[in-house]
Amino acid sequence: METLLWQEAMDFCKKLSAQPAERKAGRTYRLPTEAQWEYACRAGTTTPFHFGNSLSATQANFNGRYPYPVRTPDKKSPPGKYLRRTAKVGSYKPNAFGLYDMHGYLWEFVADAWHENYLGGPVDGNRWGDGRNSIQRVMRGGSWRDRYELLQSTTRWAIPEHVRSDAIGFRCVKAKVRKASQR
Repeated sequence: METLLWQEAMDFCKKLSAQPAERKAGRTYRLPTEAQWEYACRAGTTTPFHFGNSLSATQANFNGRYPYPVRTPDKKSPPGKYLRRTAKVGSYKPNAFGLYDMHGYLWEFVADAWHENYLGGPVDGNRWGDGRNSIQRVMRGGSWRDRYELLQSTTRWAIPEHVRSDAIGFRCVKAKVRKASQR
């Protein structure tokens, strides 16, 4: 989904969790925390992108006219396509965790409120802040509009809660599955 507000993404997760089949199965959904999003994006890597140190338009949907340069004097990443829109989900290879479109495609909302940096943030993967003191929300991943710099695994961006864009979306995570005895 795209062109929605952070609260609409949160509401979607609540509505999905409230579906009879999901309730019966004990499943609940929510936005990932910022730390969970980065862990999922990296898929065990330490490079700028889950597929390595370079980025081209054959690997992700972004402004491919500006590829991530290969750092060798005799080799330069060639410019590629710039679709100027979202692509079909799964048009590019998934990461090692089987997740598609973690770089580019759409900026993705996470559950955390914006903080200027991650100093003092939770070290256990929990959400940081309830957002009552901030109207800025965190987005990760970059979008089809962006240059390579904004698609790196570590890049984070803030956006006011009231702003819509066709370059913003979200993905849900399955938060928990309750055992039958807990229903």
